[in-house]
Amino acid sequence: MEGPSPPSDAQRELSELRARAYGPGPGIADDPAALARLRELEGTSDASADARAGGRADDAVADLEPVPAPSLPVPETVAAPDTPWRSLWRRATATRARRAAWGLACVVVVGSAVTVALLLMTVRPHPDATLQPTDASPNDAVIRMVASTAGEWEADVSTLRAYEPYLGMDLWYATNAWGSRCLFALQVARTIISEAHCAPAEAELFIDVSSWGDDFDQLPVDGVARIVMRDDELDVFVYDVPGAD
Repeated sequence: MEGPSPPSDAQRELSELRARAYGPGPGIADDPAALARLRELEGTSDASADARAGGRADDAVADLEPVPAPSLPVPETVAAPDTPWRSLWRRATATRARRAAWGLACVVVVGSAVTVALLLMTVRPHPDATLQPTDASPNDAVIRMVASTAGEWEADVSTLRAYEPYLGMDLWYATNAWGSRCLFALQVARTIISEAHCAPAEAELFIDVSSWGDDFDQLPVDGVARIVMRDDELDVFVYDVPGAD
């Protein structure tokens, strides 16, 4: 009498898969490939295999009760101490009229500060002297002295215009070949050009005549006379520079 035939490989595989699916502690629900193989070997529908394998997994999950999150103590709100300034501010803004008064005061203060700042930006220092143009025509000595600067400034002597002298110094204005404006501080009697400078039309035009390097000793102090063209006038500002000699 022949004994039972040994199980085939497919039967052994089916038994192992069934043990994983239906035995204690099933774990096949998390293995899609093994679950698909079980369906193939059993020849059952997807719904039956899912019901047996997935149902047990759902029961295992349902047995896990959620652990409540620990409750944290709610911090108590600490009120800020009532300082004298805070109390004063509350009283000062308690009504609509008081708040409006405070707002108006702030506007006045800010407006005053802006006005002062604008004045400081626009007000110029008062000049020590203001020189006006004159109708004097340049003599030969003036023309020769200005023409001698042609290599540096290219001043056009035909545009020379005189200004009032300052402490014995003759001041002349001219334009040059590039349209720049030029100022000349001359000591005609000594044939000395104390200072000369040209600047583009859009730039400020000024010259500095010093008491120590421009052969000019008529300044009331040891320092510098800055001569600035303002529109059609010349403003002179004298700066004392002690120990400049």
